This record gives sequence, structure tokens and C-alpha cells, in this order.
Amino acid sequence: MFDLTANNFFENKDLSQYKVSIQISLDGFSFLITHEKGDEIIAGKNFPLKINSSAVIAHHFYEWYLSEPFLKLPFQKVRVYIFEELFTLVPAGADENMAEQINRILLGKETERKYFLSKTMNGVNVNFSVHSELVSQVDKAFNEVEWFHPVAVLLNHLPATGKPNLSVLIRTQNYYFLIIRQRTKLLLANCFAAHHSTDLVYQIINTFQQLKVSRNLTQLMISGTSEMNRKTTEILAPYFTDILDFAPEIAGFKEVNSLHYYLETLQ
Repeated sequence: MFDLTANNFFENKDLSQYKVSIQISLDGFSFLITHEKGDEIIAGKNFPLKINSSAVIAHHFYEWYLSEPFLKLPFQKVRVYIFEELFTLVPAGADENMAEQINRILLGKETERKYFLSKTMNGVNVNFSVHSELVSQVDKAFNEVEWFHPVAVLLNHLPATGKPNLSVLIRTQNYYFLIIRQRTKLLLANCFAAHHSTDLVYQIINTFQQLKVSRNLTQLMISGTSEMNRKTTEILAPYFTDILDFAPEIAGFKEVNSLHYYLETLQ
């Protein structure tokens, strides 16, 4: 599967039959090529890389792009999932001027970043910003790009649970993306930094206490842009009665990032 070259598999094929998606985070990159009519994986690869800051991610992305022959194929569209820590929820009915003001205040300097939004079915948009240099590199590499924030994708398709409350925690190096739903009401979707296990525990426990959400009545689902989620589960196990790892590995595809594939199946 992963030894196939672009020439001997895609030669004389209609590339409009295939979907291409890329995942970008501080844990590195991954790509997936799937068939348009279904979720069959045609090709894919996970490229783990420890990136210290989103400010330098453009350089690493360009080097990765040059090293992957699949990414040079002239696919019509590319979908990008970027785990950008600077995002905020904005009411879907907010006018353009208000949205621009929120972006400038919360998401960084306009000259250094470009703003995007992902719509959700919860009456809010996920507004997020991406470093302009990364946007430029991605646009240069591909003809047409759709940018998605994974939090928005998850908000549209939160996993089912038998508990009254649901919390989803996504780990990307030292950043964590946290979603909390109390019954049918979305209470929180944010990002925080935690460099040590004590920081992680404090942030989680304090958030639940402030929102007055019972941890005993909450199913906590954990995933990440790397496959090393066991430690996160072990750290939080004493504080939750129901913890589940979601987005499991795909049988027979060890080189595919499971969270990336999960996000792609939700679209």
C-alpha cells in the first residue's frame, strides 16, 4: 500500500474520484487519499515531528511537501485540518464587522495571520487564525484548499455516550483542545497549554468545577494527533469514572493517523 508510487497507481486515473486531506499540528503532518464514494483508504502516511511553535510550522510543512510524491498529484481539492490553538466561538448571527473585531482582539495581528471560520450546527462558528506564511505555502502547493478547524468538525458530530454529559479532550504536544457538553447544551470549546501532568489535572478539574458539571456523570473521550494517548488517560483516570479512547487505529493501516481518519469520515 504505502510503497506504491504516484505513477503506478494513479496513472491514467480520474483524480476527481479521490479526496485528499492533510492534518497539520505541532505533532507533525499526515495525509489521506480516499475514494470520493466512501471511506476506502487509497494511500496515506503519518509524519510525526516535534515542532516547537506554530510560527515555524510553515518551514517544516514545505520540507514535508517536497518529500511526499503523492502530494504533487494534481488533485482538484485539498482539505486541511489544522489544530490551531488560537480559535474562538462566535455566534453564527454576528455581522461581519463584529466578527472582524473579535478576530483582531482574540486571534492575533492581522498582518501576521489569516482568518478562517468553520461553521457548526450549534449556532456558532469556530473562528480561527493561521500564520500567513503557512497559508502561503499551502496555497502554493495546492490549487484549491479548504481549511477546517477540527473542533468545529467534532462539534458537528460529537460521539454518542450513555452518560448525561460528554467531554472530548484532544492532545497535541503541550496543547489540549477541550469540549464539554452538558446533556444537549454545549458549554465549552477551548484550548489550553499544559506542560506537566499537574497542569493538565488542574486545568481539567478547575474547568469542570467552574462549569458546575459532575465528572461522575461525564464520559471523557481522549484522542490526539499522535498515537501516544495512554499517558493522558492514566493521568486523568483517578478523576473520571468513565474514560474512553476514541478514534482507534484502523486495522491494517498502521501508518495512518487514527484521529485524522476519524475527522475525515465525519465530513
